Amino acid sequence: LKAKARPPSTLEIEVVQRAAVAALAYGDDRMAVAGDGTILEGTLTKGLPLVPVGVTPGGRTLAEPEALSMVALLAAAPAELRERITDVDIGARGLIANVIDGPRLFFGPPFELPAKWAAATRVLSDAAARGAEYLDLRVPERPAAGGLEPTNPLPTL
Repeated sequence: LKAKARPPSTLEIEVVQRAAVAALAYGDDRMAVAGDGTILEGTLTKGLPLVPVGVTPGGRTLAEPEALSMVALLAAAPAELRERITDVDIGARGLIANVIDGPRLFFGPPFELPAKWAAATRVLSDAAARGAEYLDLRVPERPAAGGLEPTNPLPTL
């Protein structure tokens, strides 16, 4: 809350709401975090995607750059997709999100995240991509689904 008094009879109150987008995970410890990196003390973490951190954050904001990138990825996700993410990580293909009963999502560097999520939404809703082991979203204009069985095998000679 932010309050600003304007005497003699006015009080302006601004409410800033921060919703949890992830649970920071350090061992068995969990802390809810908002999309801007604000630690939300006392907020339940059940059902939130996990973001691994190297140390338990001290203070009110997350400072670890890699963890901030992972939180930004989740903050940019459409709510209905974020609910299906179990955890995120950073690997050789950049940011990675793991989907419940779905493919791994490779996002690459933390740029163009809304466009990458839009591409993920398009591909995940396409029947031709069902059964994919992963989606490569590093180039959002050309997403790729991988690990699929061929639909038209070549004829045997």
